[in-house]
Parts: sequence; C-alpha cells; structure tokens
Amino acid sequence: MKITPLEIRQKTFEKGFRGYDKDEVNAFLGSLSGEWERMIDENKDLRSKLEAADKEVNKLREVENSLFKTLQTAESTGNTIMEQANRQAELELQGAQMKADKLLEDARTQAQQTIDTADRRAEAIVREMQVELKTLGERFRELENYRDDVLSTLKGLSQDLVEKAERFRKQQPEVSLKDLFLRAKEAERSVEPKAPPRASSPPPKVEAPAPVETKEPTPAPEPPKPAAPAPSTVR
Repeated sequence: MKITPLEIRQKTFEKGFRGYDKDEVNAFLGSLSGEWERMIDENKDLRSKLEAADKEVNKLREVENSLFKTLQTAESTGNTIMEQANRQAELELQGAQMKADKLLEDARTQAQQTIDTADRRAEAIVREMQVELKTLGERFRELENYRDDVLSTLKGLSQDLVEKAERFRKQQPEVSLKDLFLRAKEAERSVEPKAPPRASSPPPKVEAPAPVETKEPTPAPEPPKPAAPAPSTVR
C-alpha cells in the first residue's frame, strides 16, 4: 500500500486505557513523515538521474551504433576501394604488358622485314653484278676477237702495201723508200682499231683498200663506230 507523508502526519488512533502517549506518537509520526518525505524526494531525484542516465546511455548507444555503422561502412568502402584499385592496377598492368608485347612484336616484325628487304636487295645486286660481269666478259672476248681481226687485217694490209709499194717503186724508181714508209704509216693510222659494237651485232670486217693507183695508195675506210654501251643498272 502506498503511504504519503501527509497520511502519516494525519494518521489518528483510537484512544484506549493506558494507551501510547499522544504527543510522543504525534512526534514520532511527524518525524517519520519527514523522513518518508525525504526518501520520496531522494527517490524522485534518483529516478530523475536514472532517467537522465538512461537517456545518456541511449544516446551513447545510438552514437556507438552510428560509429559502428560508420566503421562498417568505412571498412566496406575501404575494401571496395582496395578491390577496385587492385582490379584497376591489374588491368593497367595487363594493358601495359600487352602494349609492351605489341611493341616488341612490331619491332621484331620490322627488323625481320628490314633483313628480308636487305637480303633481297643483296641478292638482286649480286645477280646484277653477275650479269654485268658476264656482259663484261663477253665484251672483253669481243674486243679480243676484234683486236685479232684488226691485227690480221693490218697484217694483210701491210703485206699488200709492201707488195704494192714494191711494184710502185719498180714503176717509179724516183720515189724514195722513206716516202713509201710514211704513206704506209698513214694507211695504218687510217684503220686504227675502234671499239666494236654491242654483242647484239657482230663486229664488221675491215675491208681491204682498193688497189693502189700509179700515183699513191688509197687508205682503207674506217670501221663504223660502235653504239654507246647501255648504262649499268647496278646501284
């Protein structure tokens, strides 16, 4: 049963024979009422403090929960950022590796193409040099043949000139041998060997001079001039 201090102070008792002293009982009830009132006030104060403490605890719990959630969010965000950073770094590393492999492959391909081009060019130059060397060999043999022909022709001309000079000397004794020798030299110079034409046309034969008239021998005509050699294709 709930008792208030006022009820304690206003409490009355039945009177009996030889009962308690009224003043003493009233004094005790007053004292009890005061103490009871103090206890009630103290209890109220404690309840108020307890409620305030509960509110503070609730606030702290809310802060704790908020901090915990924030920590969890930060941890989750940090993990997400780390995962994204790792994936991005891995992707960039793969991209850089692919670029490096591509550059290396391109460099190898370019180097191989350069080597192949150089090999083909070298082979072409060797073939051109071989053809040129063969052409020069044929040209040299043509020149040798032409030289032999010219020497043979000159030999025949010299012998013929000597015979004709001898006949001319017999017909005209006043002509000196020195004049005959000079005329023979002029005839030889008139048939000096010229460069033969290209291999496509055979070198012409040098015709013998016409018979010497009674006055002076006629020199042999010059052989036709050969065509200019084709320019070399070797670079």
